[in-house]
Amino acid sequence: MRIVFQIFPDNATKRELRVKFVECPNKKCGWKGNFRNYEGHYDVCAWLLILCNKQGCDEMVIRGNLASHLENECLMRIVQCQFCEVKIVFKNVEKHHMNECPLYPVKCQYCGRDDFTRDKLKLHQDPTDGDCEKKLVLCTYSVVGCEEQIQAEDLVTHLENRMLDHQEQLLHNVLKVHGFVESNKKDKEAMQQLFSQFEDQEKQSEKIKKRCAQLEKDISNVLENVNQ
Repeated sequence: MRIVFQIFPDNATKRELRVKFVECPNKKCGWKGNFRNYEGHYDVCAWLLILCNKQGCDEMVIRGNLASHLENECLMRIVQCQFCEVKIVFKNVEKHHMNECPLYPVKCQYCGRDDFTRDKLKLHQDPTDGDCEKKLVLCTYSVVGCEEQIQAEDLVTHLENRMLDHQEQLLHNVLKVHGFVESNKKDKEAMQQLFSQFEDQEKQSEKIKKRCAQLEKDISNVLENVNQ
């Protein structure tokens, strides 16, 4: 036998609660009133802890302080970069300054000068046109195998000290190119011979075709004479 329980609202208790005198549980809030009015107060209580309404912010704040939190404290608030004036999310400000902001003040890691913005530093350190005397540059002979990086001010000394090595690398590359050219030359001659042989075979094939055509014609004539 299955027993079914039914729950009925206790209207008497409900009426009793509606007129019961209560106080807001937030100690700093002075609201007092009937229980039936508490729900309305709960939705507006300035001292209630609520979740910040900015997506991505998990801070619990007092409702009365929400406006101040959104303007001054929220990690997801939008702020303006003090250097380039781009608008960004506050929690990304440090990342923006360290990696992106073109006007953020930076120091040259080679010469130590600290009067640059990030965009000017790139020009200062440019391998070709930059004026940093301590920037790292590739050796002039990097195209033929020298892998050293040298401070710009030491490049002349490096070229003088490694002259024999650079000449050896240059000679090695010249011989390598010469061998490549010679190899291509031989390959070209071999291809020309193949084309020549092909042309000769094609000419022979044409002669055979003409000979076969003549034989077919002669055979046809013989057969006609036999039939007559």
